[in-house]
Amino acid sequence: MKRKLFFILSLFLICSFYAFAENFPQKAKSINDFVPKGWKILKDENGS
Repeated sequence: MKRKLFFILSLFLICSFYAFAENFPQKAKSINDFVPKGWKILKDENGS
């Protein structure tokens, strides 16, 4: 039972990683799309 569950979970993870990697260029044109707006404000206030 545990083996079957592990196999299904690993297959799901592999398929989801493949789907994410396929759509990656369309989802993010630049690295700024990944940084939350609150983090940008904190970075500017700290000056680093």
